[in-house]
Amino acid sequence: MASTNRTDLPAKVVMRDNHESFNQRMDFALRDGKVYGRLQSEKQWRHIATPSCLDGQITAISANDAMLAAVDANGWVYTLNNLLSSPKDWGWFRAWGTPFWFGHGLQLENQTNGEWALSLIDNQTDRTYRGVDGHDHPISLAMCTEIMMASPDGTHLYQHDPWLANDYSFEASTPYNSQFRIHTMSASGSVAFITNSHGDMFTRLWDYDIAGTDPAQFRYTWKDQGNLPDAGTWAQGKINPNYAAIKLPPAPWQHQPKVPGEITDRLTILSTAPGSQNRELRVEGRRGGHTGYWTKMLNDESWKFIVTDQTLKGKPLDNPQQDTSAVDLAPASGVNYSGHLPGGVRLDVRDFAYQTTSRTVDLTIQGKKYPVTLHSIDGRLDSTISMLAHRERGLSSTPRYYDAAIEVPQKYLSDPTFASFARTYLHGERVHELYLAATDSQLKIINNSHPGISLRTGRDVSTMKRVPNS
Repeated sequence: MASTNRTDLPAKVVMRDNHESFNQRMDFALRDGKVYGRLQSEKQWRHIATPSCLDGQITAISANDAMLAAVDANGWVYTLNNLLSSPKDWGWFRAWGTPFWFGHGLQLENQTNGEWALSLIDNQTDRTYRGVDGHDHPISLAMCTEIMMASPDGTHLYQHDPWLANDYSFEASTPYNSQFRIHTMSASGSVAFITNSHGDMFTRLWDYDIAGTDPAQFRYTWKDQGNLPDAGTWAQGKINPNYAAIKLPPAPWQHQPKVPGEITDRLTILSTAPGSQNRELRVEGRRGGHTGYWTKMLNDESWKFIVTDQTLKGKPLDNPQQDTSAVDLAPASGVNYSGHLPGGVRLDVRDFAYQTTSRTVDLTIQGKKYPVTLHSIDGRLDSTISMLAHRERGLSSTPRYYDAAIEVPQKYLSDPTFASFARTYLHGERVHELYLAATDSQLKIINNSHPGISLRTGRDVSTMKRVPNS
């Protein structure tokens, strides 16, 4: 890397956005379409060798762990890999997507600063996922790489995995049944950190593996696992049922406490130790006449302020101290389904958001309404191979397939009116696995008694039709 004497490069990089970034070894900065880097143990910045067709044409960057993603003016993504190794081992790649990361490349629809981020979680730096039930699961040898990107209106959080088709069909929900509007975001090691325009912040561990959508590499379960031990290796967790599987549904969005002071919309999240639970949050801001950033660990209850006296680069947020997370929500989906399950049991699903993991639905039995939870995990019904193929984004006439479960309160199982349905349809289980196939006109409930095998036709399939808003 050739040294540079540019005077507009930062003395210290403590925040990540799409113009400056860092990993555990290096700082990075984008200036005039060129990427510069330096070891954090040195002061000297250097120009990172870049193909001539790209050098000077880069409009945005994002770094995490051993990778840097760069985007050109047309939104095409290029990655610089092996950044934790010697520079002689670095290499630029344009490929992204199926088959097996050899696809023709990824083009981002939204390149706005602070609205997309590279995330990489691996078995060297992070090592384990912390599941919703507290079990730790070794990360696979394939790691999990993704670009998380908010839609321009902030209501979608697309996740672009280089092993999958580049079709905008895989999403994380946003809070409030996907009605929360993301203003800006950051990501690190599969944990997303988002805020709305009022400083209400959420975090969530979410990627293709921990979300329950990769049965080729992981075991998943809807059951409580009690005292099963954690696997010591990824292979052990995959093949040995004597170790804990990944519990479904995955953890929901975690509402973070309000920052008690002046902030901007410039967010940063970084990994601090092995384990997906070890994440530091940073929010650019000001306190007592000094600029700097507010910081806390992922699960801490309070923030502290670190002075940097650097120029603030984010846009100020009003940040009222009361909870305003439900202010300025997007409209509900308006997708409602209604129909009957066996035994004349009516099911009503209101405002179905296809990317949301859990929602409340109503079962009506003999005129009595029973609110229950319907969980859904995108993509598990079809075959593993089919997940590598293109599919439509959102709801369309082409089915979206889900592994799913109905979860009922314990007290329902002793309710005389509910008991027959629980015994026959739910097999006496409080959390009962089934499958869904959703289109823009109907929702099929596939209640198969053979886990992992989903029949799409036959007597165990109930069809809910889409109905207008009442």
